Amino acid sequence: MSKKFERWRKKEENRLKKLILMRLGVIAAAGFVSFGGFYFLKDGEKTKTNTNLVLEQRSFEVGSKNIKIVYQEAQRNKNLRQNYIDQILNNNESPFVSGVIYAPNDDVVKNYCDDLVLKGLLDSASLDDLLKVGIDGHLMKVFLVESIFGKHEKQPIFVSKEAFDWDEVGFTNMLFDHEFIHAEDIFNGIKIGDVLINYENVNLLQAKTLTATLDLRALFNQMRIFILKYKNSPDDKSFINSMIGFSKYYKLLENVKPKSGLEGYIVKKQLELYKNYLPEHYKDY
Repeated sequence: MSKKFERWRKKEENRLKKLILMRLGVIAAAGFVSFGGFYFLKDGEKTKTNTNLVLEQRSFEVGSKNIKIVYQEAQRNKNLRQNYIDQILNNNESPFVSGVIYAPNDDVVKNYCDDLVLKGLLDSASLDDLLKVGIDGHLMKVFLVESIFGKHEKQPIFVSKEAFDWDEVGFTNMLFDHEFIHAEDIFNGIKIGDVLINYENVNLLQAKTLTATLDLRALFNQMRIFILKYKNSPDDKSFINSMIGFSKYYKLLENVKPKSGLEGYIVKKQLELYKNYLPEHYKDY
């Protein structure tokens, strides 16, 4: 990567950080990134959610109390990783997350999906599609199953071994400020304008529209929290990747050709909401 490009990207990064702070201040708001995994699975009571287009989200703090295993120890020793995850989750519980599971290989995910099939929540065709994807290529992931989307079902989050290659800021920014947002959206459904997207109408959206909508929300929140909590971090790789992912998903949504009136409404509302938070040259990412 050339020094000229690095300078240009750093300028873009600084501009976007200032823009988000200027437009949002300290208001809690949430919105193809290499580390943020979200898979949409076709399957087979409306709930109260955060209102309107700007979603209020909380920032999860990794507290120091009761911390017996530090992050660097979990990086070095894979046998400590689940214990480390359980430890930080105890200090940052979420009503939307059933657990955070260390998944160093595909078998962990396969077992989870087999259980969904046994419960009748996932059909064999959807299972085959999922297993073709596997776990490689994403550091953390949450799965969306249409039949329980918006039905107040807690969601598990899977963490790959590669997630521990990141520094502690990047790891916690991914987990608490991105994947937790996915879990909350799947738990509640997504309120966009006057519409609640859930198991009753999600079949009216193309998979790419739903995926882009969910990841724009999570990535925007991840950038916002990074600015507010980790602005003094010496490594801003997490923010850069969020910025690139945010740009890519926005472009994806721009190119969607809606196949229903509902989908057209969702695309229009999301593009309007996030257009003022894009990097100046987002189309180049």
